[in-house]
Amino acid sequence: MRRRSSYGRAKRRRRFWASSGVLAVIALVVVGGVAILQGRDLAGFLVGRVFDRAGIALPRLEIRSVGLSGMKLGPVALGEGGQLSASSVAIDWTLWSLMHRRVARVSIDGLRLKLVWDQGGIAVEGLPRGETSAAGFAPPIETLALTNAHITLTAPAAEVAATLSATLAQGEDETLVGEARFDSVFTPSGGAAVHVVGNLPEWRVGRTGLHLAGGELTIPERGTQMSGLVLDAPVASGAGPLNISAKLSGELSDQSKPAAWKPLAFAFDAHGSETGLVLTGSAKTADDALVLTVDGHHDFTRGDGSLTIHSNQLRFSGNGRQPADLFPILGNFVKRFDGTLAANATWSWRNGRPITSALALTLDGVGFEAGAGTIADLRGEVMLDSILPIHTPESQCLTGSLQFGALPSGPLDLCFRLNGSDRLLIDRLALGFADGKLLLSDVSFVPAAPLDAVLKVQDVDLGALLALLNIDGLSGSGMLSGNIPLHLDPSGVAIVAGRLAAAGTGVLRYVGASRPADLGVGQGSAADTVNLVRDALTDFHYTSLSLILDRAADGHGSLLARIQGANPAVLEGRPFVLNIRFESDFDRLAALLIGGYAAGEELLRRAAGQ
Repeated sequence: MRRRSSYGRAKRRRRFWASSGVLAVIALVVVGGVAILQGRDLAGFLVGRVFDRAGIALPRLEIRSVGLSGMKLGPVALGEGGQLSASSVAIDWTLWSLMHRRVARVSIDGLRLKLVWDQGGIAVEGLPRGETSAAGFAPPIETLALTNAHITLTAPAAEVAATLSATLAQGEDETLVGEARFDSVFTPSGGAAVHVVGNLPEWRVGRTGLHLAGGELTIPERGTQMSGLVLDAPVASGAGPLNISAKLSGELSDQSKPAAWKPLAFAFDAHGSETGLVLTGSAKTADDALVLTVDGHHDFTRGDGSLTIHSNQLRFSGNGRQPADLFPILGNFVKRFDGTLAANATWSWRNGRPITSALALTLDGVGFEAGAGTIADLRGEVMLDSILPIHTPESQCLTGSLQFGALPSGPLDLCFRLNGSDRLLIDRLALGFADGKLLLSDVSFVPAAPLDAVLKVQDVDLGALLALLNIDGLSGSGMLSGNIPLHLDPSGVAIVAGRLAAAGTGVLRYVGASRPADLGVGQGSAADTVNLVRDALTDFHYTSLSLILDRAADGHGSLLARIQGANPAVLEGRPFVLNIRFESDFDRLAALLIGGYAAGEELLRRAAGQ
């Protein structure tokens, strides 16, 4: 009896579940038929009731289809004037979701949404404020998918416009989880727009706060990328939405070739409230050679703030770490760099005004090789009142020493300005040379453009200057001053009628193997006359001396010496008046000038990130 009884109960249960399944199928067929026959009117009524309860105007709504598993809406426009709109909306449900009064999935294509910063919070333009705002009427949706959404946020200090594709799903404990990809333009008030592309593959939002893992942000036009982003932003219990204490970490890198800097691992702490936001943190290279300390703040009430970055003291050694090890874009611009550098940069903004920036760069005992010259003990501080574009508020001055080739080292005094474009203005460049000075002033340098300048020679020793001109066999003593007009371009350096004159008496000696091109003695070209003049030039004590320099851009040049005086050992010191031309390309002087021209062009090019 017991077997028969248990067997009967099992049989009855199977019949019950079979009958229930048949009834469920019949019910779904009936419901589906009603939905198909009257679904458009019923759906329109229900959707209208939802938005009416939220206090939102619904001027236009097209229901394209209604089925057993959902409904599709055509173009939708909400709010006053339809500021919130979408190209299409698909609402999907299942029997399980309907039983729990939920919608399985809402897919919105072409959403257009305008957000405004309103009294320390974010509101949707065109929708009611307060309890019936965007968060107040959201239906229970398991998954929300956005494709090709266009969202703008207008705040006192900036505007953000983004194209967004994202997915949000409800997890445990009412947590929202999702992923997002966006392409945005950030425009600060009065400043230049910045293009930012982002990929946020995993993030969570819940009552406890926001968590993000594996995020990536890129500024394509500048090659700047933040990768491996991890964000934890818990919300204190009972606090407002802006009362946060967030931590952000990741890596900052330059994707340009060559890169402007080595990758930096960073970690920031942000503390926010209804009145403002404070940011602190640091960023450093893998070997800790470059360490940056970051401090920033923003006042929501006034709409102003600042961000300051301090660097550690960067130490370089001629046989060790070089600037290119930290900043690859420098390449081989300088060699055997030695000394220390430190920098402080600040960005500031005020409500409705452009972002301003400043940089202080301190050089201490800096030395390096550039071309045929060696700079040593370069010291001073360079102040910029704009980083991009580079601009100095006034003339910036550095001191050091310069040695060129085998010539003795001389003190260097450089004062320059940067005017915010690709132009370098040299107010003064003074090189101590052979007890005198070589001076350049009021020179405007533009890369790849001709440069016209006048090299002033003040009380320079004749022997040292002739060594710089490098005319074989020609030497002397005495003091010279004058001007050498220069024309420099990528093809070379030209000198047109440079004139130097001796301030007093001295000695000129020529013992070269070749004969001067033009003796100019006014006595024909007899061999005895030529030999007589050559003998006199071996130790010519002049009472008056002037030099005229000419050089074509192709390298051909000449030096015309006009001298009066005598050789005590020739014709019992008989006086001579001579005009003597020496052929020379002035290769040492040309190399010094061309090297400086190339260095200036390279400096500006690399400063512009080209």
